[in-house]
Amino acid sequence: MTNQPASLVSADYAVLLSDIKQRVRHGQTRAVLAVNAELIRLYWDIGALIHARQQREGWGAPEFDSKSRFFPFSPIRLQQNQALTADVLNFL
Repeated sequence: MTNQPASLVSADYAVLLSDIKQRVRHGQTRAVLAVNAELIRLYWDIGALIHARQQREGWGAPEFDSKSRFFPFSPIRLQQNQALTADVLNFL
């Protein structure tokens, strides 16, 4: 330990601890934002794939119900992804 009074060591330690906590929170926030961005890209891609297949092969709601067991998503989630993609593509 140094020859500094305990109050100075404690203040320095408090500043260091505060800095570390701030860096951890900042890193956690960046990680959450990165994960959310990647999930949005993934869902967009899934919706675009389904939309293209529907346009090409004429899929509809019954196909979602029968084929959804092969996907890790519910039929409703697949329909929502496809509907969002279709809406955006129609808007563009």
